[in-house]
Amino acid sequence: MRLPADLRAPLLKLLAGVVVVAALVTGPSLYGAGTAGGKLPAALASARGPSDVVVTLTVKAEVFHIGVLSAHGVFGGTPSGSGSDRQVILLQVFPADLRALSRIYWVRSIAPYTP
Repeated sequence: MRLPADLRAPLLKLLAGVVVVAALVTGPSLYGAGTAGGKLPAALASARGPSDVVVTLTVKAEVFHIGVLSAHGVFGGTPSGSGSDRQVILLQVFPADLRALSRIYWVRSIAPYTP
């Protein structure tokens, strides 16, 4: 059974809208998952216990970002120096949280923190 011609165009527009909304909702998560592998160095990827890390963001660290990151470890401040407005120190980050951090699309890299 075929749809009448007068219903086909509105139905296609509705379907296109659903696809656009789905892409907007899932796009950042899919991008984060796709780029997660290159954000975590081997030393941290194989960590068995909590690690202290420096998380570098693609944007300037704002209250929102620090709040999200703090859910994965203890906020340890921001390092001083050039480019530090995009870095956040997290302490006691468990391996599962390291993997979760690497899937956040606005996280550029994660590195071990040495005070």
